[in-house]
Amino acid sequence: MELERNKAYVEWLQQQAHRYTGQVSMVLLYGSYVNQTSTSVSDVDCYLIPKTPEGRTMSQTAIIEGIGYDLFPLSWDRVKGISEFRSPLTPLLGNVKVLYADTVEDLERFQQLQQDLQCHLSDPAFMHQVALESLSEAASLVARLMQADTLGQQRRWAGNAILALANAIAYENQTYYTRGLKKQREDLAQLAKLPPRFLQRYDAIMRATDPESLKKDGLLLLWETAEFLQYLNEPTLPHVPARLRPCPKPFTGDDLASWYEEGVSAFQKIYHAAQTGNRFLAFISAVCLEGTLSEDLCQEFGWPDFDLLGAYDPNDLTKLSVRANQVQTHLLQLLEDHHTPIKSFSSMQAFVEAQQINLPTDIEFHDTSHLCDGEIRLHLESKAANNPSKGFVPAYYFHIVRESDGQIIGRCDLRIGYNANIEIGGNIGYTVFEPYRGHHIAAKACRLLLTLAKSHGLTRLLITLRPNNEPSRRTCLALGATLRREIVLPPDHELARTSLTVLQFELTL
Repeated sequence: MELERNKAYVEWLQQQAHRYTGQVSMVLLYGSYVNQTSTSVSDVDCYLIPKTPEGRTMSQTAIIEGIGYDLFPLSWDRVKGISEFRSPLTPLLGNVKVLYADTVEDLERFQQLQQDLQCHLSDPAFMHQVALESLSEAASLVARLMQADTLGQQRRWAGNAILALANAIAYENQTYYTRGLKKQREDLAQLAKLPPRFLQRYDAIMRATDPESLKKDGLLLLWETAEFLQYLNEPTLPHVPARLRPCPKPFTGDDLASWYEEGVSAFQKIYHAAQTGNRFLAFISAVCLEGTLSEDLCQEFGWPDFDLLGAYDPNDLTKLSVRANQVQTHLLQLLEDHHTPIKSFSSMQAFVEAQQINLPTDIEFHDTSHLCDGEIRLHLESKAANNPSKGFVPAYYFHIVRESDGQIIGRCDLRIGYNANIEIGGNIGYTVFEPYRGHHIAAKACRLLLTLAKSHGLTRLLITLRPNNEPSRRTCLALGATLRREIVLPPDHELARTSLTVLQFELTL
Protein backbone atom coordinates (compact mmCIF):
# COMPACT_ATOMS: atom_id res chain seq x y z
CA MET A 1 0.00 0.00 0.00
CA GLU A 2 2.82 2.43 0.92
CA LEU A 3 4.53 1.86 -2.42
CA GLU A 4 1.47 2.68 -4.50
CA ARG A 5 0.55 5.67 -2.32
CA ASN A 6 4.01 7.18 -2.58
CA LYS A 7 4.40 6.47 -6.28
CA ALA A 8 1.10 8.20 -6.93
CA TYR A 9 2.27 11.17 -4.84
CA VAL A 10 5.50 11.41 -6.87
CA GLU A 11 3.40 11.36 -10.05
CA TRP A 12 1.43 14.32 -8.64
CA LEU A 13 4.68 16.14 -7.84
CA GLN A 14 5.92 15.73 -11.41
CA GLN A 15 2.67 16.89 -12.94
CA GLN A 16 2.52 19.89 -10.60
CA ALA A 17 6.08 20.86 -11.48
CA HIS A 18 5.24 20.93 -15.20
CA ARG A 19 2.27 23.17 -14.40
CA TYR A 20 4.65 25.61 -12.67
CA THR A 21 7.00 26.01 -15.65
CA GLY A 22 8.98 29.23 -15.28
CA GLN A 23 7.98 29.63 -11.62
CA VAL A 24 9.85 26.77 -9.91
CA SER A 25 13.56 26.11 -10.52
CA MET A 26 13.81 22.58 -9.10
CA VAL A 27 11.76 19.85 -7.45
CA LEU A 28 13.76 17.24 -5.55
CA LEU A 29 13.22 14.03 -3.62
CA TYR A 30 15.35 12.83 -0.71
CA GLY A 31 15.03 10.60 2.35
CA SER A 32 13.56 7.13 2.63
CA TYR A 33 11.88 7.12 -0.79
CA VAL A 34 15.25 7.75 -2.45
CA ASN A 35 17.52 5.65 -0.23
CA GLN A 36 15.03 2.77 -0.13
CA THR A 37 14.50 2.65 3.62
CA SER A 38 10.73 3.25 3.46
CA THR A 39 8.35 1.62 5.91
CA SER A 40 4.57 1.35 5.88
CA VAL A 41 4.33 4.79 7.53
CA SER A 42 6.84 6.60 5.32
CA ASP A 43 5.92 9.69 3.38
CA VAL A 44 7.81 11.19 0.42
CA ASP A 45 10.44 13.70 1.52
CA CYS A 46 10.55 16.47 -1.06
CA TYR A 47 11.18 20.16 -1.55
CA LEU A 48 11.15 22.78 -4.25
CA ILE A 49 13.38 25.73 -5.08
CA PRO A 50 11.05 28.55 -6.13
CA LYS A 51 11.99 30.89 -8.98
CA THR A 52 9.21 33.45 -8.46
CA PRO A 53 6.88 34.36 -5.57
CA GLU A 54 4.15 32.45 -7.42
CA GLY A 55 6.37 29.37 -7.39
CA ARG A 56 6.16 29.22 -3.60
CA THR A 57 2.44 28.52 -3.93
CA MET A 58 3.29 25.02 -5.17
CA SER A 59 4.19 24.24 -1.53
CA GLN A 60 1.59 22.12 0.18
CA THR A 61 0.90 19.96 3.22
CA ALA A 62 -1.68 17.19 3.25
CA ILE A 63 -2.57 14.03 5.14
CA ILE A 64 -3.10 11.00 2.92
CA GLU A 65 -4.18 7.69 4.45
CA GLY A 66 -3.06 9.01 7.84
CA ILE A 67 0.44 9.98 6.66
CA GLY A 68 1.56 13.61 6.54
CA TYR A 69 3.09 14.91 3.30
CA ASP A 70 4.96 18.20 3.16
CA LEU A 71 6.25 19.82 -0.02
CA PHE A 72 8.20 22.81 1.26
CA PRO A 73 10.29 25.57 -0.34
CA LEU A 74 14.03 26.17 0.08
CA SER A 75 15.72 29.19 -1.45
CA TRP A 76 18.91 28.94 -3.46
CA ASP A 77 20.71 30.67 -0.55
CA ARG A 78 19.50 27.97 1.85
CA VAL A 79 20.72 25.23 -0.49
CA LYS A 80 24.07 27.02 -0.82
CA GLY A 81 24.24 27.05 2.99
CA ILE A 82 23.78 23.28 2.99
CA SER A 83 26.73 22.93 0.58
CA GLU A 84 28.85 24.92 3.06
CA PHE A 85 27.69 22.86 6.07
CA ARG A 86 25.93 25.85 7.60
CA SER A 87 22.93 23.53 8.04
CA PRO A 88 22.79 19.84 9.06
CA LEU A 89 20.45 19.06 6.14
CA THR A 90 23.25 17.62 4.00
CA PRO A 91 21.21 14.76 2.43
CA LEU A 92 18.87 17.39 0.92
CA LEU A 93 21.73 18.29 -1.41
CA GLY A 94 23.99 15.26 -1.44
CA ASN A 95 21.44 12.44 -1.72
CA VAL A 96 18.59 13.52 -3.92
CA LYS A 97 16.70 12.54 -7.01
CA VAL A 98 16.07 15.43 -9.39
CA LEU A 99 12.41 15.23 -10.27
CA TYR A 100 12.22 18.47 -12.23
CA ALA A 101 14.53 21.24 -13.41
CA ASP A 102 13.08 24.28 -15.16
CA THR A 103 16.14 25.12 -17.25
CA VAL A 104 19.57 23.68 -18.00
CA GLU A 105 21.02 26.62 -16.07
CA ASP A 106 18.97 25.66 -12.99
CA LEU A 107 20.18 22.07 -13.19
CA GLU A 108 23.81 23.11 -13.64
CA ARG A 109 23.55 25.54 -10.71
CA PHE A 110 22.29 22.74 -8.47
CA GLN A 111 24.95 20.30 -9.69
CA GLN A 112 27.63 22.91 -8.98
CA LEU A 113 26.42 23.13 -5.37
CA GLN A 114 26.65 19.33 -5.18
CA GLN A 115 30.24 19.55 -6.42
CA ASP A 116 30.98 22.26 -3.83
CA LEU A 117 29.66 19.92 -1.15
CA GLN A 118 31.98 17.14 -2.30
CA CYS A 119 34.95 19.53 -2.37
CA HIS A 120 34.29 20.49 1.23
CA LEU A 121 34.00 16.83 2.24
CA SER A 122 37.40 16.14 0.68
CA ASP A 123 39.04 18.95 2.70
CA PRO A 124 40.05 17.55 6.14
CA ALA A 125 40.83 20.97 7.63
CA PHE A 126 37.44 22.35 6.58
CA MET A 127 35.56 19.32 7.91
CA HIS A 128 37.48 19.41 11.19
CA GLN A 129 36.32 22.99 11.72
CA VAL A 130 32.73 21.93 10.96
CA ALA A 131 33.11 19.12 13.50
CA LEU A 132 34.28 21.61 16.16
CA GLU A 133 31.23 23.78 15.47
CA SER A 134 28.99 20.76 16.09
CA LEU A 135 30.93 20.12 19.30
CA SER A 136 30.18 23.69 20.42
CA GLU A 137 26.49 23.17 19.64
CA ALA A 138 26.54 19.96 21.67
CA ALA A 139 28.10 21.81 24.63
CA SER A 140 25.16 24.23 24.67
CA LEU A 141 22.72 21.32 24.58
CA VAL A 142 24.49 19.52 27.42
CA ALA A 143 24.31 22.76 29.41
CA ARG A 144 20.54 22.72 28.95
CA LEU A 145 20.52 19.06 29.98
CA MET A 146 22.27 19.97 33.25
CA GLN A 147 19.73 22.76 33.97
CA ALA A 148 16.56 20.90 32.99
CA ASP A 149 14.09 20.19 35.80
CA THR A 150 12.16 17.19 34.51
CA LEU A 151 13.22 13.80 33.20
CA GLY A 152 11.37 14.45 29.95
CA GLN A 153 13.23 17.72 29.33
CA GLN A 154 16.54 16.10 30.29
CA ARG A 155 15.91 13.39 27.70
CA ARG A 156 15.09 16.00 25.10
CA TRP A 157 18.36 17.88 25.56
CA ALA A 158 20.41 14.69 25.94
CA GLY A 159 18.90 13.33 22.73
CA ASN A 160 19.69 16.50 20.81
CA ALA A 161 23.20 16.54 22.26
CA ILE A 162 24.00 13.02 21.05
CA LEU A 163 22.71 13.92 17.58
CA ALA A 164 25.04 16.92 17.46
CA LEU A 165 27.97 14.84 18.71
CA ALA A 166 27.23 12.10 16.19
CA ASN A 167 27.32 14.75 13.47
CA ALA A 168 30.68 16.00 14.77
CA ILE A 169 32.15 12.51 14.53
CA ALA A 170 30.80 11.99 11.01
CA TYR A 171 32.28 15.34 9.92
CA GLU A 172 35.65 14.38 11.38
CA ASN A 173 35.41 11.25 9.21
CA GLN A 174 34.70 13.58 6.25
CA THR A 175 31.22 12.21 5.74
CA TYR A 176 27.64 12.58 6.94
CA TYR A 177 24.63 10.33 7.49
CA THR A 178 23.43 9.75 3.95
CA ARG A 179 20.50 7.61 5.12
CA GLY A 180 19.23 10.13 7.67
CA LEU A 181 18.28 9.68 11.32
CA LYS A 182 16.54 6.35 10.76
CA LYS A 183 19.85 4.61 10.01
CA GLN A 184 22.19 6.88 11.98
CA ARG A 185 23.03 4.29 14.65
CA GLU A 186 23.97 1.69 12.02
CA ASP A 187 26.00 4.16 9.96
CA LEU A 188 27.73 5.55 13.04
CA ALA A 189 29.01 2.07 13.89
CA GLN A 190 30.58 1.79 10.42
CA LEU A 191 32.70 4.95 10.66
CA ALA A 192 36.44 4.41 10.47
CA LYS A 193 37.20 6.60 13.51
CA LEU A 194 35.17 6.79 16.72
CA PRO A 195 35.81 7.77 20.34
CA PRO A 196 36.43 4.45 22.15
CA ARG A 197 33.22 4.36 24.24
CA PHE A 198 30.96 6.52 22.12
CA LEU A 199 28.52 3.82 21.01
CA GLN A 200 28.15 2.46 24.55
CA ARG A 201 27.38 5.90 25.99
CA TYR A 202 25.13 6.72 23.01
CA ASP A 203 23.08 3.61 23.80
CA ALA A 204 23.23 4.25 27.54
CA ILE A 205 21.45 7.59 27.13
CA MET A 206 18.59 5.82 25.38
CA ARG A 207 18.40 3.24 28.19
CA ALA A 208 18.66 5.75 31.03
CA THR A 209 15.73 5.95 33.43
CA ASP A 210 17.10 8.51 35.90
CA PRO A 211 18.52 12.06 35.68
CA GLU A 212 21.91 11.16 37.14
CA SER A 213 22.67 8.63 34.39
CA LEU A 214 21.56 11.03 31.65
CA LYS A 215 23.75 13.83 32.96
CA LYS A 216 26.77 11.61 33.57
CA ASP A 217 26.72 10.02 30.13
CA GLY A 218 25.93 13.33 28.45
CA LEU A 219 28.97 14.99 30.02
CA LEU A 220 31.26 12.03 29.31
CA LEU A 221 30.15 11.91 25.69
CA LEU A 222 30.93 15.61 25.33
CA TRP A 223 34.38 15.37 26.93
CA GLU A 224 35.38 12.19 25.11
CA THR A 225 34.28 13.61 21.76
CA ALA A 226 36.30 16.78 22.48
CA GLU A 227 39.33 14.60 23.18
CA PHE A 228 38.68 12.64 19.97
CA LEU A 229 38.59 15.91 18.00
CA GLN A 230 41.85 16.97 19.72
CA TYR A 231 40.15 20.03 21.13
CA LEU A 232 42.93 21.79 23.01
CA ASN A 233 40.86 22.84 26.01
CA GLU A 234 38.38 20.88 28.06
CA PRO A 235 34.97 21.98 26.76
CA THR A 236 33.22 24.27 29.19
CA LEU A 237 29.48 24.38 29.42
CA PRO A 238 28.23 27.82 28.43
CA HIS A 239 25.87 29.66 30.69
CA VAL A 240 22.46 29.21 29.15
CA PRO A 241 19.94 31.72 30.45
CA ALA A 242 16.51 30.38 31.30
CA ARG A 243 14.25 30.55 28.29
CA LEU A 244 11.64 33.21 28.74
CA ARG A 245 8.40 32.46 26.98
CA PRO A 246 7.63 35.22 24.50
CA CYS A 247 4.36 36.95 24.78
CA PRO A 248 2.07 34.26 23.38
CA LYS A 249 0.19 35.01 20.22
CA PRO A 250 -3.53 34.35 20.07
CA PHE A 251 -4.28 30.76 19.17
CA THR A 252 -5.76 30.14 15.73
CA GLY A 253 -6.88 26.81 14.38
CA ASP A 254 -5.29 27.55 11.00
CA ASP A 255 -1.80 27.70 12.54
CA LEU A 256 -2.32 24.39 14.29
CA ALA A 257 -3.81 22.78 11.17
CA SER A 258 -0.76 23.72 9.13
CA TRP A 259 1.56 22.27 11.78
CA TYR A 260 -0.55 19.14 12.20
CA GLU A 261 -0.69 18.31 8.48
CA GLU A 262 3.09 18.23 8.45
CA GLY A 263 3.67 16.82 11.94
CA VAL A 264 1.24 13.89 11.92
CA SER A 265 3.95 11.66 10.40
CA ALA A 266 6.07 12.12 13.52
CA PHE A 267 3.31 10.48 15.60
CA GLN A 268 3.13 7.63 13.09
CA LYS A 269 6.89 7.06 13.40
CA ILE A 270 6.56 6.68 17.16
CA TYR A 271 3.66 4.23 16.83
CA HIS A 272 5.57 2.18 14.25
CA ALA A 273 8.75 2.14 16.35
CA ALA A 274 6.81 1.02 19.42
CA GLN A 275 5.05 -1.74 17.47
CA THR A 276 8.33 -3.05 16.05
CA GLY A 277 10.28 -2.67 19.31
CA ASN A 278 12.76 -0.22 17.79
CA ARG A 279 13.99 1.63 20.88
CA PHE A 280 16.45 3.81 18.95
CA LEU A 281 13.85 5.07 16.46
CA ALA A 282 11.24 5.54 19.18
CA PHE A 283 13.62 7.68 21.25
CA ILE A 284 14.95 9.77 18.36
CA SER A 285 11.45 10.29 16.90
CA ALA A 286 10.18 11.42 20.30
CA VAL A 287 13.14 13.80 20.72
CA CYS A 288 12.37 15.41 17.36
CA LEU A 289 8.62 15.59 17.99
CA GLU A 290 9.09 16.99 21.51
CA GLY A 291 11.27 19.74 20.04
CA THR A 292 8.80 20.84 17.39
CA LEU A 293 5.86 20.63 19.82
CA SER A 294 7.70 22.85 22.27
CA GLU A 295 9.10 25.39 19.80
CA ASP A 296 6.26 25.58 17.28
CA LEU A 297 3.24 25.25 19.54
CA CYS A 298 3.93 25.56 23.27
CA GLN A 299 6.22 28.59 23.04
CA GLU A 300 4.12 30.13 20.27
CA PHE A 301 0.83 29.96 22.15
CA GLY A 302 2.06 29.98 25.74
CA TRP A 303 1.02 26.38 26.40
CA PRO A 304 2.68 24.12 28.98
CA ASP A 305 5.01 21.49 27.54
CA PHE A 306 3.41 18.19 26.59
CA ASP A 307 6.24 16.21 28.27
CA LEU A 308 6.14 13.46 25.67
CA LEU A 309 9.54 12.08 26.67
CA GLY A 310 8.48 11.82 30.29
CA ALA A 311 6.51 8.74 29.20
CA TYR A 312 9.48 7.14 27.41
CA ASP A 313 10.38 3.81 29.02
CA PRO A 314 13.18 1.91 27.23
CA ASN A 315 11.72 -1.34 28.53
CA ASP A 316 8.11 -0.61 27.56
CA LEU A 317 7.67 1.49 24.43
CA THR A 318 3.88 1.22 24.62
CA LYS A 319 3.91 3.93 27.31
CA LEU A 320 5.43 6.39 24.84
CA SER A 321 2.94 5.30 22.19
CA VAL A 322 0.02 5.88 24.55
CA ARG A 323 1.29 9.34 25.51
CA ALA A 324 1.83 10.28 21.86
CA ASN A 325 -1.74 9.21 21.13
CA GLN A 326 -3.02 11.37 23.98
CA VAL A 327 -1.17 14.41 22.58
CA GLN A 328 -2.42 13.74 19.06
CA THR A 329 -6.00 13.32 20.28
CA HIS A 330 -5.75 16.59 22.22
CA LEU A 331 -4.57 18.47 19.13
CA LEU A 332 -7.34 17.01 16.99
CA GLN A 333 -9.89 18.01 19.62
CA LEU A 334 -8.57 21.59 19.54
CA LEU A 335 -9.01 21.67 15.79
CA GLU A 336 -12.54 20.33 16.11
CA ASP A 337 -13.42 22.83 18.86
CA HIS A 338 -12.27 25.68 16.64
CA HIS A 339 -14.08 24.25 13.59
CA THR A 340 -10.81 24.11 11.66
CA PRO A 341 -10.64 21.64 8.78
CA ILE A 342 -7.45 19.86 7.86
CA LYS A 343 -6.46 18.67 4.40
CA SER A 344 -6.93 14.98 5.03
CA PHE A 345 -7.71 12.34 2.42
CA SER A 346 -8.83 8.84 3.33
CA SER A 347 -7.22 7.38 0.21
CA MET A 348 -4.78 8.26 -2.51
CA GLN A 349 -7.67 8.10 -4.95
CA ALA A 350 -9.42 10.90 -3.04
CA PHE A 351 -6.23 12.99 -3.16
CA VAL A 352 -5.86 12.30 -6.88
CA GLU A 353 -9.41 13.46 -7.58
CA ALA A 354 -9.03 16.60 -5.46
CA GLN A 355 -5.76 17.56 -7.14
CA GLN A 356 -6.96 16.77 -10.67
CA ILE A 357 -4.07 14.43 -11.36
CA ASN A 358 -4.00 12.67 -14.71
CA LEU A 359 -3.60 9.00 -13.86
CA PRO A 360 -4.06 6.69 -16.86
CA THR A 361 -6.56 3.88 -16.48
CA ASP A 362 -7.08 0.54 -18.16
CA ILE A 363 -8.58 0.75 -21.63
CA GLU A 364 -10.37 -1.50 -24.07
CA PHE A 365 -8.05 -1.84 -27.04
CA HIS A 366 -9.67 -1.06 -30.40
CA ASP A 367 -9.49 -2.79 -33.75
CA THR A 368 -6.58 -1.43 -35.82
CA SER A 369 -6.98 -3.35 -39.06
CA HIS A 370 -8.24 -0.20 -40.86
CA LEU A 371 -5.07 1.85 -40.28
CA CYS A 372 -3.87 2.16 -43.87
CA ASP A 373 -3.77 4.88 -46.54
CA GLY A 374 -3.02 2.90 -49.71
CA GLU A 375 0.74 3.48 -49.43
CA ILE A 376 1.42 2.21 -45.90
CA ARG A 377 -0.49 0.31 -43.27
CA LEU A 378 0.13 -0.09 -39.58
CA HIS A 379 0.44 -3.74 -38.56
CA LEU A 380 -0.18 -4.25 -34.85
CA GLU A 381 2.92 -5.80 -33.32
CA SER A 382 1.89 -5.78 -29.65
CA LYS A 383 -0.15 -4.01 -26.97
CA ALA A 384 0.84 -2.99 -23.45
CA ALA A 385 -1.58 -2.60 -20.56
CA ASN A 386 -1.60 0.25 -18.08
CA ASN A 387 1.27 -0.17 -15.58
CA PRO A 388 0.97 2.47 -12.81
CA SER A 389 3.91 1.09 -10.80
CA LYS A 390 6.25 1.88 -13.70
CA GLY A 391 4.40 4.96 -14.91
CA PHE A 392 3.51 3.35 -18.23
CA VAL A 393 0.23 4.17 -19.94
CA PRO A 394 -1.63 1.71 -22.23
CA ALA A 395 0.06 1.57 -25.62
CA TYR A 396 -0.13 0.16 -29.14
CA TYR A 397 3.06 -0.87 -30.99
CA PHE A 398 3.04 -1.11 -34.80
CA HIS A 399 5.22 -2.08 -37.72
CA ILE A 400 4.99 0.41 -40.58
CA VAL A 401 4.43 -1.80 -43.63
CA ARG A 402 4.69 -0.76 -47.28
CA GLU A 403 1.50 -1.85 -49.02
CA SER A 404 3.10 -2.59 -52.40
CA ASP A 405 5.33 -5.42 -51.20
CA GLY A 406 4.68 -5.95 -47.47
CA GLN A 407 8.14 -4.64 -46.56
CA ILE A 408 8.52 -3.44 -42.95
CA ILE A 409 9.99 0.05 -43.28
CA GLY A 410 9.70 1.37 -39.74
CA ARG A 411 7.94 1.31 -36.38
CA CYS A 412 5.57 3.58 -34.50
CA ASP A 413 3.57 3.53 -31.29
CA LEU A 414 0.68 5.33 -29.64
CA ARG A 415 0.41 5.80 -25.86
CA ILE A 416 -3.09 6.40 -24.53
CA GLY A 417 -3.38 8.88 -21.68
CA TYR A 418 -1.37 11.57 -19.94
CA ASN A 419 1.05 11.46 -17.02
CA ALA A 420 4.52 12.72 -16.10
CA ASN A 421 6.23 10.17 -18.36
CA ILE A 422 4.14 11.33 -21.30
CA GLU A 423 5.23 14.94 -20.65
CA ILE A 424 8.79 13.81 -21.41
CA GLY A 425 8.28 10.86 -23.74
CA GLY A 426 5.17 11.98 -25.62
CA ASN A 427 2.09 10.10 -26.84
CA ILE A 428 3.63 9.15 -30.17
CA GLY A 429 6.92 7.56 -31.06
CA TYR A 430 8.19 6.66 -34.51
CA THR A 431 11.25 5.61 -36.47
CA VAL A 432 11.67 5.02 -40.19
CA PHE A 433 14.49 2.73 -41.23
CA GLU A 434 17.29 4.56 -43.02
CA PRO A 435 16.79 3.20 -46.60
CA TYR A 436 13.18 4.48 -46.62
CA ARG A 437 13.65 7.98 -45.24
CA GLY A 438 12.89 11.19 -47.13
CA HIS A 439 9.38 10.22 -48.25
CA HIS A 440 7.35 11.64 -45.31
CA ILE A 441 6.63 8.12 -44.05
CA ALA A 442 6.71 9.23 -40.38
CA ALA A 443 4.10 11.94 -40.97
CA LYS A 444 1.87 9.51 -42.86
CA ALA A 445 2.11 6.93 -40.06
CA CYS A 446 1.30 9.59 -37.45
CA ARG A 447 -1.79 10.70 -39.38
CA LEU A 448 -3.07 7.12 -39.22
CA LEU A 449 -2.43 7.11 -35.48
CA LEU A 450 -4.53 10.27 -35.06
CA THR A 451 -7.74 8.42 -35.93
CA LEU A 452 -6.96 5.77 -33.31
CA ALA A 453 -6.17 8.46 -30.72
CA LYS A 454 -9.49 10.18 -31.37
CA SER A 455 -11.37 6.91 -30.96
CA HIS A 456 -9.98 6.77 -27.39
CA GLY A 457 -11.21 10.27 -26.61
CA LEU A 458 -7.82 11.99 -26.67
CA THR A 459 -8.10 15.69 -27.50
CA ARG A 460 -4.40 16.44 -27.84
CA LEU A 461 -1.19 14.58 -28.46
CA LEU A 462 2.30 15.35 -27.18
CA ILE A 463 5.33 14.55 -29.31
CA THR A 464 8.84 15.02 -27.93
CA LEU A 465 12.19 14.98 -29.70
CA ARG A 466 15.83 15.89 -29.20
CA PRO A 467 16.64 19.50 -30.16
CA ASN A 468 19.04 18.37 -32.92
CA ASN A 469 16.51 15.99 -34.53
CA GLU A 470 15.61 18.17 -37.49
CA PRO A 471 13.69 15.45 -39.46
CA SER A 472 11.37 14.86 -36.48
CA ARG A 473 10.89 18.59 -36.07
CA ARG A 474 9.78 18.79 -39.72
CA THR A 475 7.41 15.86 -39.15
CA CYS A 476 5.78 17.65 -36.21
CA LEU A 477 5.32 20.84 -38.22
CA ALA A 478 3.89 18.88 -41.16
CA LEU A 479 1.29 17.41 -38.80
CA GLY A 480 0.31 20.90 -37.63
CA ALA A 481 1.84 20.51 -34.16
CA THR A 482 3.20 23.57 -32.37
CA LEU A 483 6.31 23.82 -30.22
CA ARG A 484 5.15 24.13 -26.64
CA ARG A 485 8.37 24.20 -24.62
CA GLU A 486 11.81 22.73 -23.98
CA ILE A 487 11.95 20.25 -21.09
CA VAL A 488 15.10 19.58 -19.06
CA LEU A 489 15.59 15.83 -18.58
CA PRO A 490 16.24 14.58 -15.03
CA PRO A 491 19.86 13.32 -14.94
CA ASP A 492 18.82 9.71 -14.27
CA HIS A 493 16.28 9.60 -17.11
CA GLU A 494 17.16 7.13 -19.88
CA LEU A 495 16.88 9.86 -22.52
CA ALA A 496 19.45 12.00 -20.66
CA ARG A 497 22.21 9.74 -21.97
CA THR A 498 21.95 11.42 -25.38
CA SER A 499 20.48 14.86 -24.66
CA LEU A 500 20.08 17.38 -21.84
CA THR A 501 16.63 18.43 -23.04
CA VAL A 502 13.73 17.47 -25.29
CA LEU A 503 11.42 19.69 -27.29
CA GLN A 504 7.74 19.15 -26.61
CA PHE A 505 5.27 19.66 -29.46
CA GLU A 506 1.51 19.63 -28.99
CA LEU A 507 -1.03 18.58 -31.59
CA THR A 508 -4.69 19.45 -31.04
CA LEU A 509 -7.08 16.80 -32.35
